Amino acid sequence: MYVGSSGFPSKLVVYDARTGELVDDQNLNQTEAVWGMTVATDKSVYLGTANKKTMFRYIPGTVSTVNGKKVITGSLLVPITLPTGMDVIWDVTAGSSGKVYGGTSTSGKAFQCDPTGGTVVLNNNQPIVSGLDFVRSIAYASDTEVYMGMGPTSNATIIRFNPTNGTQSTFLRPIMAARMCLDSIIFQMERHQRCSPSCRPVLCLFWIAQMVR
Repeated sequence: MYVGSSGFPSKLVVYDARTGELVDDQNLNQTEAVWGMTVATDKSVYLGTANKKTMFRYIPGTVSTVNGKKVITGSLLVPITLPTGMDVIWDVTAGSSGKVYGGTSTSGKAFQCDPTGGTVVLNNNQPIVSGLDFVRSIAYASDTEVYMGMGPTSNATIIRFNPTNGTQSTFLRPIMAARMCLDSIIFQMERHQRCSPSCRPVLCLFWIAQMVR
């Protein structure tokens, strides 16, 4: 189980969820907060952090037993620095083939990180939507569908974005946008029990909105 903590420095700690044992402990140097975390398909763990334009990639090492205690040895923690204007990495989501996608502020930009090909700022290095400075939440549905919860709260919007060609559309504009903050978008792919294996999965969008008081 991976846990990101806020503080100075922030930490990534790894527990054995079955026993509660602490098996790894990593300092996220010069970082005050962890906002987003995801596990990529290659089992790397990515952490989005606050204010330093830095995402961390944790590559787990080998689980072994030392003095009767389970530990992970040989793990790597790799900082990935994003371009100017992508200061806070609010959320990250795992895509296919080890890729991850992230949403940032203060310029309203999003990115794709490929461990073999580097980091690319989506939408030709432009804000996803002009005038919306926060990509507060992000969720991967497929290689051609990534959903983003955009802000500020006075104009909260969910955008469907195609990373392969840059096209986008407004998926949902909340009725009470002026009073809501998009905190999380989660996707679940499900098959109907009577559906054959060739049926296309149903995409369910769960939108969690926090009232701003």
